[in-house]
Amino acid sequence: AFDGMIKYADDAITANKKLDKLNSEIAENIKRECLSAEWINPGPKYLPVIFKLNAYVKRNAIDILVDIDGVLDVLSIPVKWMRHIKLVSWEHFNFYKDLGTKYRKIIRKMAARYADVIVTLTEQDKGFYLENLRIRHKIIAIHNPVEEKKCHIVPPERDYEKKVILSVGRLVEVKGFDKIPAYAAELKNVCGILGIHIPADVIGVKNVKL
Repeated sequence: AFDGMIKYADDAITANKKLDKLNSEIAENIKRECLSAEWINPGPKYLPVIFKLNAYVKRNAIDILVDIDGVLDVLSIPVKWMRHIKLVSWEHFNFYKDLGTKYRKIIRKMAARYADVIVTLTEQDKGFYLENLRIRHKIIAIHNPVEEKKCHIVPPERDYEKKVILSVGRLVEVKGFDKIPAYAAELKNVCGILGIHIPADVIGVKNVKL
């Protein structure tokens, strides 16, 4: 969803490294700015980046900051205080995904208190936020879309006598595609369709064993 929104932004800011190749299409009139030439892990070295971001916001009269990963709120929240601007915390992972670090949990608590809007990927994840944190402002769920123009797969003619399980996502470990066979077997038990074979077709750029 953010890929579509960024086409209409005024500025695109990266905290670490300016990439030549982007995953998202950005219009030529959008300014790109990099605040650090090298990768910086969260910690004291973030302080110069915060001051650079503050200077950029002031210099360019930025009204709204949109963090495309909630962990970036640690940079944007101090700037929000200094510049009195709006902050949108756009979560990139689900609530319980902390990538093995404690600081994501801490920053989520900060976002719950100070972000003007929190955007989650699913309604379920929105529920996790509401159950575990005290949200001071607004929280909404915006699903990642599938752009039709990027889909070159011709859907087969549907046989309504057959059951179809569809899972869409990048073919990477974190998406949990390896768990689909177990879920399918459990679903067969629940639906009372024991003994029926459920074939698995994987369409993508990588080889995945199911």
